[in-house]
Order: sequence, then structure tokens, then C-alpha cells
Amino acid sequence: MKPVKPLFCILVALAAPLAAQTYQWKDAGGRTVISDAPPPKNTTSRSIATPAAATGDLAEREMEFRKRRREADDSTARAERESTQRRQRRETCERARQALATLESGREVSSLDDRGEGALMSDAERLQEITRLREMVGESCK
Repeated sequence: MKPVKPLFCILVALAAPLAAQTYQWKDAGGRTVISDAPPPKNTTSRSIATPAAATGDLAEREMEFRKRRREADDSTARAERESTQRRQRRETCERARQALATLESGREVSSLDDRGEGALMSDAERLQEITRLREMVGESCK
């Protein structure tokens, strides 16, 4: 008996699914059914899809499925990014509003200098910071 060559085994394994036919039809409930068996006899001819050889049809379906999956993954990633950006914008808005309210209250405010020591904010620094915070509120609180 001759030994079986690996290439022959691979070809046989690949050819088996290619010989199969697939059928697609709508059942009584309106659901799409895809099967390798023909539809039941009571299925109307309008709802039966023509059987297709699996070679091109399945490869096409696989490509379409992968494309839809990629698009869905991209859409999900985009939605997550947008959600994160909205959350960050809300947090920035809230922090800027709180800081602005503190500065506009007239209370004395101190800030850290270059040496890390606290120093009271001058009126000019306060006005400059109020202007910056108002711009930030305008951008992030839309």
C-alpha cells in the first residue's frame, strides 16, 4: 500500500466543502434560513433562493461578513472614543466652572510659585486666570 501524500489530503479536505450547495429561504415566521438541505416542500417558490455552489458564494459571504464585522468594530471603537471625549469635556467643563466661580467670588486665592510655596494671587493674575477659565468654559461646556 502506498503512503498518502499530504498534498492529496489537503486537496481532498478543501474540495469537500466546495462541492456542497447552500440554500436560503424564508420560513413561515419570516426568518431567513440558510442550509445545505433544500427547503421544505411547502415553501413558496418566491421565498426560495437559488442554490449556489459554495465556491464563490461562501467566499463572497465570508468577505462580506468580515467587512461588516470590521465596520461594526470600527463603529464601536468610534462610539467609545466619542463617549470618552464627551465625558472628558464634561469633566473639564465642571472643573473650569468651579475654578471660575471661586475666582469670581472675590475671595483671596493663593497659588504655588516656582519654589512650591503658596503666594496670594494678584489682581492682574486673577483677571488673567478668569479670562482663561471663561474661554475654557466656552469651549468645553458646549
